[in-house]
Amino acid sequence: MKRLTLGLSLLLGTVSGVEAFNANDVERLKQTKACSGCDLSGSYLGWTDLRGAEMSNANLSGANVSNARLVGARMAGAELGGVNFSGANLSGANLSSARLTLTTLSGADLTGANLYQVDLRKTKLDGVNLRGANLAGAKLNQVDLSGRDLSGANLAGAKLLQANLSGADLSETSLVEANLTAVVLTDTVLVGADMRGSLLDGANLSRNDLTGAQLGGAHLSDSTLSEKGVRQLLNMDLSGAHLDRVDMAGWNLAGFRLAGASLKGAKLKGSDLSRADLRGVKMSGIDLTGTVLTGTMLTDASMAKANFGGADLSGKNLKGADLSGANLNGADLTQANLAGADLAGADLSNADLSGASLSGSKHRKGADLSGANLTGAKLNGLDLRDVKLGGVNFQYANLSGADLSGADMTGADLRDAILKGVNFTGAVLANLDLRGVDLSGADLTGANLDGADISGAKLHGSQLAALKLPAITSLTMTDGINFSKNCVKDAPKGGRMQRCEPLPSIVKNALAKRSNGNASNPGVADLRVGMTTAEIEATNACSGYGSGANKCYGNDAWTFSFAFDGDSLSKIYINVGSAGDDGTRYQKVKAAVKARYAKVNHELSADDVKSFLKEKGKEKFSIFNGGAVAVGLMQSESKAASDIVVQYLSGSLAGSFLRQHAPRQLKLSDLGATGSAVAAAQPSSAPSSATAPMTPFMGAVRVDEKECGMFWSPKSNLSASECGY
Repeated sequence: MKRLTLGLSLLLGTVSGVEAFNANDVERLKQTKACSGCDLSGSYLGWTDLRGAEMSNANLSGANVSNARLVGARMAGAELGGVNFSGANLSGANLSSARLTLTTLSGADLTGANLYQVDLRKTKLDGVNLRGANLAGAKLNQVDLSGRDLSGANLAGAKLLQANLSGADLSETSLVEANLTAVVLTDTVLVGADMRGSLLDGANLSRNDLTGAQLGGAHLSDSTLSEKGVRQLLNMDLSGAHLDRVDMAGWNLAGFRLAGASLKGAKLKGSDLSRADLRGVKMSGIDLTGTVLTGTMLTDASMAKANFGGADLSGKNLKGADLSGANLNGADLTQANLAGADLAGADLSNADLSGASLSGSKHRKGADLSGANLTGAKLNGLDLRDVKLGGVNFQYANLSGADLSGADMTGADLRDAILKGVNFTGAVLANLDLRGVDLSGADLTGANLDGADISGAKLHGSQLAALKLPAITSLTMTDGINFSKNCVKDAPKGGRMQRCEPLPSIVKNALAKRSNGNASNPGVADLRVGMTTAEIEATNACSGYGSGANKCYGNDAWTFSFAFDGDSLSKIYINVGSAGDDGTRYQKVKAAVKARYAKVNHELSADDVKSFLKEKGKEKFSIFNGGAVAVGLMQSESKAASDIVVQYLSGSLAGSFLRQHAPRQLKLSDLGATGSAVAAAQPSSAPSSATAPMTPFMGAVRVDEKECGMFWSPKSNLSASECGY
């Protein structure tokens, strides 16, 4: 009886411990190949031809379907737990969302099969062929797929945590956004594999062939890569990839696409990133010393606390980049675009930013620009409060409208800088050379200008309240001070002069004291206006050749003297210094002056000069503009050498000087009009007082002992008390 029962059970296909199938359903399946939702549990369907059969949502748990022909069969949503599919041909079959717990697929052919979102974690897959199969979203955690053929398969979004893929063929496979954390990829074929956005943190890809593979947006933090491998990637594209802490030091990454990638803590020191796309990249704290960045795109990159020490960033577009706390010490940023960049706490000391644009840069608090070269940089409208600016070269830089309130600019070079409307409230500008600088509309309230030279500066509409007294010494040459009304002029608008704000009392009183008179005395104003003309003429002459700080025609030991006829300036006399031995220096000074004054009354030839120097003559002059201007040679005080002198004369002094020093053979018609005033203001092409030496009266030798001049100096031949100071 037992044997009969066993035989019947085998005949009916029942398996001990599995619910019996419905015989009618089995028969219907075999006859019609259509049995959706049927109960086929525990049935025997081995070697059965079920090609194209419809078994969606059927229950085949525990069934034996080994070696069956199931090509194109549809079993979506079916219960396939415990089913034996060994050796079955399931190519093209649809098993999407089917339950495959404890299912045996050993040796089965699943080429092109649809296994969408199936759970294969407890499935036997030895010898299975999954080429071209759809395994998108499938669960394959810890599954052993070593040596399997998965070429062309779709594993997008699949979960493969700790899976074994060693030796597997994943060529042309889609692994987009798949979870491959801690997966074993030893000798895995990844040629042409699409791994964009996949999780590969900690993976070892150093020995894999990545020819044509894609890793854009992939998570590769702490992974191990090879230079050869990454250069095999399709289009060398790692855009958006997470490469945190990956070692790529010294690699050739020229032309790589890394836009939006994360490189935090990655090693790139000494690598070649020329022409690489690093736009929007995140690489805070990275060390880029020695890195080649020629043509690299870095806009909107996040590089906080990165080390660019000495890097060549010339011409780089760093617009919107985060460089907060970055080390840019000694970096070359010439012509760089830093518009909107975050430089908070950045070290730009000794960096070269000449011609760079920092317009709209933000959060600069704590930035260190000490010693930086900002020649010609565009800094207009910047908030530079609390920035360290000591020793910065701002020559020709545009700082108009910038906020430098409270800034310490000790040792900075602001010559020829554009400073219109700058907020210098409480700034330290002590001992700076501000000659000829345009400070129109600037706010100098409470600024420390001790020892600063602002002679020739433009102060239209500037706020001068609370200027410190020592700074007033060089105000006589400034453009924008109306001494006849004791006020500061606003910039003219529409061709008309606007209102005239009163001078601060400290300025007015200081001016009065230094002229040994009263602030309301009109004579003071006349004297001041005349002196302004004299200073401009003298310093313009000096700036004609070999100019430099405190130099006149290349000489830093020049002296300046003047004399008055009543309240009117009548003589300006400049001793430029030694003429040397061959007359070359004299010819250069004369040529500079001659270029300014067209009318030549008498000119010393090269032979005249050589003869004078050889014979150590007393004095000899080239004369211009009817005696108003002269460039001469004069025996020095020691009588052992000759000095070069330049002088300006007005009124009758010019005519008498011409008659005295012009050669007798000159005709009266060649002398020009006598009584010429001090030479007229020069055209815009003439050098401005911005490049002129320091205010000449400071430390000048006085020729006329009966006149104390505008300022007293320790070098004056009258005492301070005699001059009323």
